[in-house]
Amino acid sequence: MVVLVRCSNDTCVPALESRLSDLIRDGLITAFFREGLWVNLGKTTQHHEAPLPRSTRRRLIATVSTL
Repeated sequence: MVVLVRCSNDTCVPALESRLSDLIRDGLITAFFREGLWVNLGKTTQHHEAPLPRSTRRRLIATVSTL
């Protein structure tokens, strides 16, 4: 199953639900969308030497599939 996740840079992307634990462990996401609600993970660790510049504009990336 695919879930929507919020990345550390405030973008939202789809991800496989089976990979959520890896994404959380690696500090790559700050929240995920489940059952109509965002589940916030609190502060995550950054794996960058210098902080990334914050965008002033939020972006939403979505994938649409028809079967």
